[in-house]
Amino acid sequence: MMRKLALLFIGILQIGYLSYLHAQTKQTSIGTLGTNNAISGSVRTLNGVPITGVQLNPSGNFTAAQTDLWGNYYFTVPNGSSTTLRPTYKELDYTQSGLTALDMILIKRHILNIGLFTSPYQAIAADVNNDGKITNLDILLLLRVIINMDSSFPGNRRWAFVDSSYIFSNPTNPYNWKDSIRLSNVTSNKKGQNFIGIKLGDVNNSWQQNFSGISDDTLKVMAYNVLNYGDGCQGSLSKLNGYFKTIIGYTNPDILSLEKVDAFSPTATASSKNFAVSVRDSVLNDLFPDKYDFATPTNISSGGDMNLLFYNKQKIGYLSTQTIVSNVTDFNLHKLYYKDFFLSTTPDTTFLYVLQNHTESGNSSKVRDQQVAQEMQALRTKFAYFPNLIVLGDFNYRNTNETAYQAIINSSDTNTKMFDPPFSIDNKLTYPADFDNNTASYAPFLTTSTRSSASVPNSCGTSGGGKGWYDHFFLSPWLVKGKNFMQYIPNSYTTIGNDGNRLNVSINSKTPVVNQSVPSAISDALFQFSNKYPIMIKLKVTHNSYNISPIDP
Repeated sequence: MMRKLALLFIGILQIGYLSYLHAQTKQTSIGTLGTNNAISGSVRTLNGVPITGVQLNPSGNFTAAQTDLWGNYYFTVPNGSSTTLRPTYKELDYTQSGLTALDMILIKRHILNIGLFTSPYQAIAADVNNDGKITNLDILLLLRVIINMDSSFPGNRRWAFVDSSYIFSNPTNPYNWKDSIRLSNVTSNKKGQNFIGIKLGDVNNSWQQNFSGISDDTLKVMAYNVLNYGDGCQGSLSKLNGYFKTIIGYTNPDILSLEKVDAFSPTATASSKNFAVSVRDSVLNDLFPDKYDFATPTNISSGGDMNLLFYNKQKIGYLSTQTIVSNVTDFNLHKLYYKDFFLSTTPDTTFLYVLQNHTESGNSSKVRDQQVAQEMQALRTKFAYFPNLIVLGDFNYRNTNETAYQAIINSSDTNTKMFDPPFSIDNKLTYPADFDNNTASYAPFLTTSTRSSASVPNSCGTSGGGKGWYDHFFLSPWLVKGKNFMQYIPNSYTTIGNDGNRLNVSINSKTPVVNQSVPSAISDALFQFSNKYPIMIKLKVTHNSYNISPIDP
């Protein structure tokens, strides 16, 4: 645990970054994301404690947003809209949290002029009856709440909120503070729309969020072969970025593995030279401001394409990248950790390892057998038993009898064998499986191709429609059993956009039936952007409030 403690203190200060609770924010139509702008921010106490469940009520005909476990919120408005944000919060179950006799003493000392407040926020907290002055009546009203005679202060008030950018013109008389944020003619993303929350009566700012009963979190992991994204073959980068935004707006992954990105210099820093920077800034964070970052890219093998890993930096921290095999392309093992909100009090959390693959294509499995054998040997040498580990990507398998496939799922040590969810967890399929010669049996899982034609929408991808299953997730025993606070959610494995009726036809074909597995804007974007279907799984994360977790091997 001490090893984790040293590593994770580096990330504790990052807990305050923005994160977006997609399930609690109703976005506008995915097909029109390009005409909308994101508004995001946070609500925290003066000393940075996140306030969960605060309603952000925008004026106009917009859906209210709610702060997540990290005190952050996100919503979108149409281009050119104007709105006013005003927070409201009803602390139902723990009204007295942060309110003690010490607060009464501090207020009394201020009244007697023997211990004046040093912050305008203290004055706002002390004026519990909101009459613009601090008197003994405020102390009496605070006492009534502390001893449970009242459940709120006059006007049913419990909290006050201040625009965090507001500068008090007279800090000793702060009672006309700015409690809302006005946004006019919004034509771009507006991040950093932050508020400071003040618990009325809590003069010493001792309030803490009560996390009892907080539900488990979910991480969405997505793998996507993006067909030399960045080489210009499929059209202008701006056009492709638009399609990719539409896809990401719909899928909203926490971990995003991109395979077969056009090669670039991994050490470059400028967006024009480093494609990882370009994707992060021009696509991911342009859609979800300040949400994503990427693991260190490599190209030791000097391949023509590369793999990139992006992650939701509000939920996930990044520690390291190790190239465990360099054979035609780099096979990189990334070490991540979950930013549990208990980190501030119990500095222990869960690690997650992600190993990216893009093996050699072709009917002959000789090279990919070698590549995967090397990477699995490297993993089994590195780990005495597999921790929370995902091996993912485009494996180019034709059947499950390939040596490369067997190298992952078979091991003399059950602690180092991997599981392919549709087969060995969800039990939807059985071994052996021949994806090439019995394609119809695996129709909902096919990932190649989204296009039936070799020339429409361009001539840069594989044709033939749904005909192959090359993209997979393999999970360690810990993730199957939930050994270390993370567990695969059964039946969450999804081939995004494949309704099971795409045999030999395009994703957006109206025959044999209209594809209703995703909105039409998504199927069109998937068709235009790449010849591969992305795949996704979900992981349940149980919050670690115990200050201990199993030691990684």
